[in-house]
Amino acid sequence: MYLSNILVIMGTFLTSSGKLLIKNESENLLEKYLGDIFPEFEATNYALTNFDLKRPSIPKILINFKVDIKIFMQYCPKIVLFDLRDPSQNSKTTLNYFGKINCGSSSKIVIITNQSNFQFNFFKDYVLYVFDEKLGQGKNYTKTNQIIKFSYFSVFPPETATIKIMYRDVLPFTDSETNNGLEETILRIIFKHLNLKYISSFTDELHPISKNATTGNYTNLPLLLLQHGLVDVVGGGFHPSVNDMYKDFQYSIVYFVDTLNLISPKAKIKPIGRRVLQMYSWELIVVSAMVFILLLFFIKYFYKTPSVFIIIFWFYQLLLDEAINNIEKKCSFRFLLSFVLMAYLISSTAFKNTLTQIYFSKEYEPEIHSYQDVIESGLTVYTRYLNATEDVEELAERLELCRDFGECLLRIAHKRDHLMFFQRIPVVYNTPRYFTNNDTGESLLHIGASFQQIPYQIYFRKNFPAFENINELLLRTFDTGILRAEARRLRSHYDYWIFSPAQKISSQVLNFTQLKFVFVIWLIGIILATLTLCVEVNF
Repeated sequence: MYLSNILVIMGTFLTSSGKLLIKNESENLLEKYLGDIFPEFEATNYALTNFDLKRPSIPKILINFKVDIKIFMQYCPKIVLFDLRDPSQNSKTTLNYFGKINCGSSSKIVIITNQSNFQFNFFKDYVLYVFDEKLGQGKNYTKTNQIIKFSYFSVFPPETATIKIMYRDVLPFTDSETNNGLEETILRIIFKHLNLKYISSFTDELHPISKNATTGNYTNLPLLLLQHGLVDVVGGGFHPSVNDMYKDFQYSIVYFVDTLNLISPKAKIKPIGRRVLQMYSWELIVVSAMVFILLLFFIKYFYKTPSVFIIIFWFYQLLLDEAINNIEKKCSFRFLLSFVLMAYLISSTAFKNTLTQIYFSKEYEPEIHSYQDVIESGLTVYTRYLNATEDVEELAERLELCRDFGECLLRIAHKRDHLMFFQRIPVVYNTPRYFTNNDTGESLLHIGASFQQIPYQIYFRKNFPAFENINELLLRTFDTGILRAEARRLRSHYDYWIFSPAQKISSQVLNFTQLKFVFVIWLIGIILATLTLCVEVNF
C-alpha cells in the first residue's frame, strides 16, 4: 500500500572507478534491519536502488555530502531512506530535512551512515532510524524543530520525474541540424544534475492556444504553452512586453543579454556613374604593357608623322620595330589584337578585385530607424514571439507570423516588403554569411538601433519542484566553464565568434558563381582567337 508514496534518496560518494563502496555483509545487515523496522519491506517490490539491482524501481539522486544539504519533500512519503556512507569516513556532513507541513509526523526516516561526525537537523517531529554500518546495528532517534541551513537539492515526487521543456535557440546559438544549442545545453545540464528525465521540443511548432483572438497572430508561443501547463520549463529570451505574464511563472537569473533591434531592408542607393578599376600591382604592369603595345601599333598604322609622339616613337624605333616587323611576317595585326584582348580578359577576370566596380552615393530610399518610421513605411511587420500591439497599436493590422527566421530575413532582404523586430546577435551572425551583395560585399539588411534589452532566462511553471536550486546550478555552469565550452563548440562549428558580433568577415572570396564567369570568359577568348587564326590561315 505504500508503493506509490515511497521515495529513496541514495546519497553516497563514488570511487575513482565509479562503483559504490558497499560490502555484502553490510547489505545483508541493512536489509535485515529494515525488515525488522518495516514488516512490509520484504514483501514489497521496491529496491534499495544502489544495493540490489534485481529490484529497481525508485529514482535516485547522488549527492556529495561534503557540504550542508537541505532536502525538501514536495509530497508526503511514508518511507524516506538516506544512504550517507562516506568511503573516507572522515568528512563532516550536515543533513537538513523538512517535509510538507501538512504531512503530519507519520513519515518514517532511515539514515544509513558510517560517519562518526554527522549532524541531523529536522524541521519538525519525525521518527528517525539510524543504521550505523560500523556497528552493524540501528538506533532510534527523535529530532525536533531545527534550523534549515543550506539550499542545495530538492526531491521530486516520482510522478513529476519526466519534465517537458521547450527552448527557442536560433543561429548562432544552436546547431541548425540538431536544434541543440546554448539554451538546450543549459537545461540539459540542470536536469542531469537533478537526475531527472525530460522531453524537449523546439518552439517552431505552433499551437492553437497561442493565437491572439484580436489580431489573429501567434505571439509569445513558448510562454503561452507554459502558462497553459503544456510544458514545464521554457528557456530563452523574451521581449519585455511579456512582463505582465511574469506573475504566472518562476524564472531564473539572467544568464545572457541581447538587444531587440528593428530589422529592415538596406536602403537603396543611387549610382552616380563613377567607375574605379582596382587591380593588383602585377596585373597593373601586365595591362599597362598590353596598352603600350596597342598604342605602338596604333602609331605605326595610323600616324605617318608621329611628331606628337616623338619620345614614344623613338623608343619604338629603338627597341620594337624589328620585333613587330618579324611578327607581321607570320600573323596580321588583327590576330595580334585579338590575342592581346583575350589575354586582357583572362587576366582581368581571374581575380575578383580586377573587375570594374561601380561606387554609389546619395540614398534615395531612407532607412527605418524608429517605430514612427515603421508606421509611416506601410510595410508588413513580422512577429516572432513578440506582441508588438502592446507597444504600437497602429501595427496591429500589419503583423504577420514569422514561422522561419531564415525565410523572414530572406524576404526582408530581397522582397523588401517586410520588417521585423529581432535579437541583434542572430541577425548580425546571419547577415554577412547569407545576406550580402556578392559583387560589392554590402549588406542587404539594415540592423537598426536597439529598442530594448532582451534578458535570457529560464521560465518555470509555478511551484516547480527544486526551483530554489536552479539558480545555483545555473551559476555553476559559469563557474565550471561548461557554458563557455559550449559556446566555443558552437563558434568553431560555424567558424564565427558568436560573442563578437562586430567582427568583420571578409567578402573577398572567389565563389562558385565568379569561377563560372571566369571560365565563360576563357572560353569566349579561346573561340575568338581560334576563329581569327582560321581566318588568317584561309585568307
